[in-house]
Amino acid sequence: MPKSTPEFKVGIFALVGILILCVMILFVRDFRLFEKGYRFKVVFNYTGGLDKGAPVRVAGVEVGRVEKIKFLKGETTRVELALWIKKGVEIHQDAEVLINTMGLLGEKYIEIAPGTTNTPKISEGGLLVGKDPVRFEKAMKMGEEMVKKLDGIANCLNSIVVETNAKETIKEILKNAHESSAKLNILLTQLNGMCQESREEIKVTVSNFKDISTSLKSEMGKFSDSLTSLKSVLGKVDAGKGTIGKLVSSEELYDELYAFIRDLEENPWKLFRKPKKSSYRRPAKKKIEKTEEEK
Repeated sequence: MPKSTPEFKVGIFALVGILILCVMILFVRDFRLFEKGYRFKVVFNYTGGLDKGAPVRVAGVEVGRVEKIKFLKGETTRVELALWIKKGVEIHQDAEVLINTMGLLGEKYIEIAPGTTNTPKISEGGLLVGKDPVRFEKAMKMGEEMVKKLDGIANCLNSIVVETNAKETIKEILKNAHESSAKLNILLTQLNGMCQESREEIKVTVSNFKDISTSLKSEMGKFSDSLTSLKSVLGKVDAGKGTIGKLVSSEELYDELYAFIRDLEENPWKLFRKPKKSSYRRPAKKKIEKTEEEK
């Protein structure tokens, strides 16, 4: 092999230096050549100065980066961001995507609230709509308007306080408020004392109410038992059991009683004296037919 020349040595040294520089650049840029992940798109109306390569964070943890930024054609100007997210980080369809600032004047980055687990996950190439950041000039304008309103309120209060009558009125209002507060404090103290005194009476009343409730419950139980007994007795009477049941359901007894009453109607004198020979005869077992008037 021929001996190496100085030019060859310099070329090898330069090549090694370039390789080391490339590795350092990739390390500083946090370049992950072989790391797996997925991509989806987010649409904004205003990005607030976000650049390509900006980090993507979920709950403050960096999980990806902005790979591409492009404009969308339509009635209004819209911007589409292509985001790369690490594999294993779940983003759902109801996720909130917004542009945030790291520090007061720091770099812009994408902040994602991943959403709820009961909604579908965002898939490869999916699309979400982000929340636009507040424009700086709009925030300044709102601050200007607020300062103007505060200045107007301060001038109005100043004009009120400067007047002599207003000062006296304010003093009177403050004095009345102080007196009212003192009276209210006394009233609350009296009410507290009354509550302390009537506490025992309230306890006794509650105890009596409990006793009455218990007694009423017992009486209701007895009444329920009485109703049950009455139902049982009526059932027996309806079935013809017992003396009353027999009186109610016996047709023979009814016929005898009916004949006895007819006999008294025809011969009422039998109530005052005893006849020599009883004319009452027990009716036959045949049912006595009633006249049309009696029916």
